[in-house]
Amino acid sequence: MATIPQTTQLDRNLLGRRHGVYRPHAGQAEFHRDASLAKVALSGIGGGKTAAGAFEALMLARANAGLPGVVAAPTYQMLQAATLPAFLSLLRPSDVLGWSARDRLMTLTNGAQIWFRSAEEPDYLYGPNLAWFWLDEAALCDEAAWDVLFGRVRLDCRRPAAVGTCTPRGFNWVWKRFHSDPPAGHRLHRWSARLNSPNLRPGFFDDLYAAYDTHRIRQDVEGEFIGHSALVYGNFSRGRNIVPWRPDPAAPIDVAVDFGFRHPYVCWIAEDVASDPARFVVFDEFAPSDCTLDRLIETIRTRGYKLRTIACDPAGVAVDGYGSSAVAEFARAGLQCTFTNRTELRNILTGVEIVRGLLLNAMDQTRLVLAAGDRPDESRVPVLQRALESYSYPEDSSSRSELPVKDNVHDHPVDALRYWAVNQAASRVSPFLMTG
Repeated sequence: MATIPQTTQLDRNLLGRRHGVYRPHAGQAEFHRDASLAKVALSGIGGGKTAAGAFEALMLARANAGLPGVVAAPTYQMLQAATLPAFLSLLRPSDVLGWSARDRLMTLTNGAQIWFRSAEEPDYLYGPNLAWFWLDEAALCDEAAWDVLFGRVRLDCRRPAAVGTCTPRGFNWVWKRFHSDPPAGHRLHRWSARLNSPNLRPGFFDDLYAAYDTHRIRQDVEGEFIGHSALVYGNFSRGRNIVPWRPDPAAPIDVAVDFGFRHPYVCWIAEDVASDPARFVVFDEFAPSDCTLDRLIETIRTRGYKLRTIACDPAGVAVDGYGSSAVAEFARAGLQCTFTNRTELRNILTGVEIVRGLLLNAMDQTRLVLAAGDRPDESRVPVLQRALESYSYPEDSSSRSELPVKDNVHDHPVDALRYWAVNQAASRVSPFLMTG
């Protein structure tokens, strides 16, 4: 057997770690018994869908000796962090003949070849004819990625197959193709993540309920296809999310910024650790029109708060016609911005879900509030309040999977809040909020 170089990205320590231990629960077992040409396993976080997909991929590689297949994920980062380790954990060291880190190509001892690919650019998936493929986290991929791979499964082989695994993401292409109007030979398998409880640590689902709102529990635990109401933040309530509060001058403050083009927005957020549970309070804002970047920077500097972080849109690093960027200009003024480049966290729908969970989680806890103004139902940040109460989905949407309306009025305040939530709040409240 060829030796796999230790310097490659393949972690040999993972090989065989779980071999012989995978015992499918009822949902996984039914999925494995299904011999349909195309099938998708749909479950919540921790439901064992990636493990099931990895097992399917291994069985397909073993059944189709000498023939190629593809294992793909939305990005190379997700492939490296979850999909590839799940597959490796089912292999014996003796199963692997060779590994090319440059080509991300594994060859098994039966001659089967497995290409590991990112689905971020579907056109890059064109390549060799395939016997099978497994697309992990399919709902986070464009439908074009599935179409390209499905069109490559055309070899005369023992077990041709197109396999997907994912958590639902609204009424998107997975819902349409596998649930609403499935073609012949396509089948959907759905199970609650709770079926996999024996393989998870005690209290796992209690923590999810504390981090998510009821909408996301139905989606990310029970694996249900969930639509939306007209309002994006329909769980915002004046009676619950507007509270009397006074800032502590010595407390560190977070800043959330949407640079905008004509309508930038800035708000200031404090962490109220005295409340139970700890919560975040938005207590000040700046929402000018036709504001220069210099004025925006000067306003943040002169407010006088002790700043902890400044969260912004990653697009703020874009270089303008003068060879600079908003983030660079902030840095020159001594204001360091933070942002995430993680694809799953930059996704608008993921950020919306995180903010919704902060406004009200499934345990009826509120972790994000607005400081009250002169009246108990009016906050000190009226622009953000109006945005939370008005930010909506398209009313005439035919697919129910559209993004919220970008009206250049309400989107800037909630975008700033979303940048802060995915950069700062989620990791402080619960690591589960960081799961996309």
